[in-house]
Amino acid sequence: MKVTVTPAFKSKEIVNSTLASSWPEFQSGGMDIGEKLLDYMRNYINSNTKRQGATGNLANHIDITKEAGAGLGKVFWGIGDIDVLNSFAKYWYVLNYGVYIGSQEPFIPGKPKGASIRQVPGYFGSGNAPDSSLKGIGGESFTYSKNNFVITPGVIRPINYIQSTIRQYDIEIDKLIKEFGK
Repeated sequence: MKVTVTPAFKSKEIVNSTLASSWPEFQSGGMDIGEKLLDYMRNYINSNTKRQGATGNLANHIDITKEAGAGLGKVFWGIGDIDVLNSFAKYWYVLNYGVYIGSQEPFIPGKPKGASIRQVPGYFGSGNAPDSSLKGIGGESFTYSKNNFVITPGVIRPINYIQSTIRQYDIEIDKLIKEFGK
């Protein structure tokens, strides 16, 4: 037996009766999502920083590029210019993924890509020795110095801010579509 299912509606008619008639409002809502996600990503990065003394440099260099217009028939925005991030916050990739760019090798501070684990001389805060109770949760910032303590740094754990923002995008776009589907 062969069964053919034919929908009782035509998607083009639904789009034309809802979205097309409200295109300027939908476009505005889409552009607003870009701004919301920019704020979300910046806040996510700053609130998930693992060490004290963070400057906010990465979040400050993430920006939005927009393009929209009634005649264009589209809404476009992009968050984060890789060229800008590579110039001003080279660690953007490591912070998100926890690995070197182009490999799955875990990033360990002070260890050149492909090298074995190495010890790094320096101190924490105002000359303090490493405090093992702060390992993995952050604490004071580290200063490289040849004449101080020696530590063996651990792997940088990623905060996955890009993936988190993508999940937030799904939530925001779903809200926008539901708003115009009423």
